[in-house]
Amino acid sequence: MFNAVAEGHWSVYAIALVMGLIVGLIAKLKGREPWWGVLVTVVLLGLCFALSKSLETPREQMAEVIKNMADAGSKGDFPRIMEGVSPQFRHPTIGSGADMVEYIKSWKGRIPNMRVAVWEFEITKTTPPHELEFMFKAEDQTGRPYMARIRAIMLLDKGKWKMTGLRMYNPINSRDEIVVP
Repeated sequence: MFNAVAEGHWSVYAIALVMGLIVGLIAKLKGREPWWGVLVTVVLLGLCFALSKSLETPREQMAEVIKNMADAGSKGDFPRIMEGVSPQFRHPTIGSGADMVEYIKSWKGRIPNMRVAVWEFEITKTTPPHELEFMFKAEDQTGRPYMARIRAIMLLDKGKWKMTGLRMYNPINSRDEIVVP
């Protein structure tokens, strides 16, 4: 529930609104002014909004790491990609984090104007190592996309989230794993 408040989920605002309506209805039934409900609603909504703007959840922190890596991949800034990769990164076919960056370089060499986008972040495993699932799209200058659903294994390393592994899946059927050559 705390993460929903910190991320400003719509359901938290709906609950605050309903609570305010209930307070207003109770006040009216007791013969008092119903504006108490409006006051409670405004205070609760303001508090929820302030919390959502001031706190950053682990999901938001992990998503920021992945977004920075995608932006670096689009720009060909390979050292910046490594900032989000743990020294313990291992993948069965790609290898280490440095090998993954070399793999991305090879793609960037074949597709010079590659754009990388990531979205739809969801934590699928909340205990360490955490798993963050997201959609990934890379496209060339003609707009031909390559899409995948990626499950990144993330660990908190010295206060920063780092990727220690990943698995790629079909974007439509997340059960079919894509084997990276």
